[in-house]
Amino acid sequence: AVACRLYSDFESFQNLQTSWLSLFQLSTTVVNPSMWMPMYKDSPKNAFFFIAFDTATTLYFHSLVLSVVVQTYIHASTEIYERSITKYEEVIRLAFESLKRGAVTKDIYGNGVPV
Repeated sequence: AVACRLYSDFESFQNLQTSWLSLFQLSTTVVNPSMWMPMYKDSPKNAFFFIAFDTATTLYFHSLVLSVVVQTYIHASTEIYERSITKYEEVIRLAFESLKRGAVTKDIYGNGVPV
């Protein structure tokens, strides 16, 4: 809304929708500095708004997105690890249980092999 009021003479900030899109593109540095150079040519003081906006979004918004991605990855990898440990514990338990019973099975050659 601030950019719409300050820079309404420029095409990228004529309404709220295009302003949000333009500021999002600026925050991802897709159009940096080509977006704010026309405003800078109008008045060099205009650069302060865009530099402050770019710094704030880089420090806060991108850090927030990155932390959510990292937390999701940690949660998923912990869950996978716990499932695999549980599976291995069950296999070992069954192996020891069959050893306790003294079960014998035939191998491919017909020899009796304890299980």
